[in-house]
Amino acid sequence: MSSWPSIDPGKMVHQITLLQQQTVTDISGTTIRWVPFVRTWAQIDPVKGSDVLRSGQATTQLFLTVKIRWQTGVLPNMRVQSLNGTYVIQAIENPGERNVILILNCLALALNQ
Repeated sequence: MSSWPSIDPGKMVHQITLLQQQTVTDISGTTIRWVPFVRTWAQIDPVKGSDVLRSGQATTQLFLTVKIRWQTGVLPNMRVQSLNGTYVIQAIENPGERNVILILNCLALALNQ
């Protein structure tokens, strides 16, 4: 029997905004904008960082988890925006399929992405 997933409210110290894609068509063509989906409190924990070579330049990739209370409609093609940066959601976990918490496995975006 698995334990019931829980959240420590004392660790939910980061206010984040989940962003969703919105397609916008104007005179210059079609572009994608990131618009707010929901604003909530979260626990953000770094998982690992690694240095990679991309286009001949050394960059750092930061993987982290963002834990939030369960929220309907959160999808892997969304982004997390916090005070310290923007993160791409790579996978979403719903522990025990209990709809109590969501764990968003994310990758930090570089400033120019």
